[in-house]
Amino acid sequence: IRWAVAVLVFLALALAAGTLVPRGPVPLAPEAIDAPEIVGESPVPIRVATGIIHTDIAVPLDRVPVDWLDRFGADGLPVNHPGAKWLVFGWGSRAIYPTSPTFSDMRPAALFRAFTYDQTAMRVAVVADFQISDGVRQYEITRSRFSGLITAIDAGFEQGVEITLAQPGYG
Repeated sequence: IRWAVAVLVFLALALAAGTLVPRGPVPLAPEAIDAPEIVGESPVPIRVATGIIHTDIAVPLDRVPVDWLDRFGADGLPVNHPGAKWLVFGWGSRAIYPTSPTFSDMRPAALFRAFTYDQTAMRVAVVADFQISDGVRQYEITRSRFSGLITAIDAGFEQGVEITLAQPGYG
């Protein structure tokens, strides 16, 4: 029984460490993005929404690559709607995004999968307004950093991340 308790304690510590310990530098640290690289270069606004269990990144729809407009438009997102202003990406658990549109819909089994062996899903939405608030900050980043952000998001698609389009909730 001592052995079983030791294994359970180890698993609990490993789960806590994997959940709470950051896995690298914060990519959107203000000191890394506030200074323009080229004098006179117009910055690109992005918005970052942080919640209890996830983060969304909103990029201006008029600044995304044309092939993204084709890709997401073909998948049914209203990228050409006259009121569309932001393309919003959220990464999270495949067990959570499609099955739990609100926090109250989350089930223990989905949370367990999310913290253990679940795969990543990407939520993509088009919105007209993504207002700045307590949970939403705007960053002005240089074009080269914006290009790097687009490349990083695109890499998620190349890795075969499941895409969930325009799910309600968590927005």
